Amino acid sequence: IMDGREELNHGKRMLPSTNTYFEVTGLQQHVEYQFWVTASTRVGEGQSSTVAAAMPKNHVTAKITSFGGHIVKPWRGSVTMACHAVGDPTREWFKGLTEIIQSDPSRNIQILQTGELILSNVQLQDGGNYTCQVENSLGSDRLHYSLTVQ
Repeated sequence: IMDGREELNHGKRMLPSTNTYFEVTGLQQHVEYQFWVTASTRVGEGQSSTVAAAMPKNHVTAKITSFGGHIVKPWRGSVTMACHAVGDPTREWFKGLTEIIQSDPSRNIQILQTGELILSNVQLQDGGNYTCQVENSLGSDRLHYSLTVQ
């Protein structure tokens, strides 16, 4: 935490390697915070990433903090596609360009409050392109996944 003149506080968090995001809460407005990431093994700690500085605001543009990509899953397996976002946005999932996906237990589809889309007992026809779209009054963002069922 910086107050414009000096560093006020230095907090370090150790997270498991499976974490792909970390949400910081309880930040003060108009105070600059600096963030960076390092990796540690038994040998020691590696070099840090580039420092990212941020100053919290009341309202922020809707942005997705998850990573998309290509997923390969076996037939009848399960898949979870993350769509974590900031800016308190509305969230929609699409398959292809237009099909809106909603939770449907009879089709083994679940959308969690945190944004994850979970498909259980996947079939070949579940393969394809999936998009998560988030939106608020300040903006929108999209994340894409490609699912292959084998």
